[in-house]
Amino acid sequence: RAIIFEGGRGMKVASYRGDRLEILEHTERADGSGDIIFEREYYRGRKGRRRVRTIGFLGCPNVREVEQMLGKIARRDRETGGADASDS
Repeated sequence: RAIIFEGGRGMKVASYRGDRLEILEHTERADGSGDIIFEREYYRGRKGRRRVRTIGFLGCPNVREVEQMLGKIARRDRETGGADASDS
């Protein structure tokens, strides 16, 4: 699973099983850090403007390593139908 903890006025936790992980965008900076986006959420902001919220891991120190781990989890879950011990 990929788990995102989002702070602010409260704690929001989102969990993504491997069969839901599809990397939409990957950026890497010269120092090897970067972002992995695996979901986009569209909504209407103030004044009715369309806004987008990117969901993923931002500012990963070693983005290639994280991307490889997510890919491994996604492949495994697609092969097994997404079942793991915590789903039983």
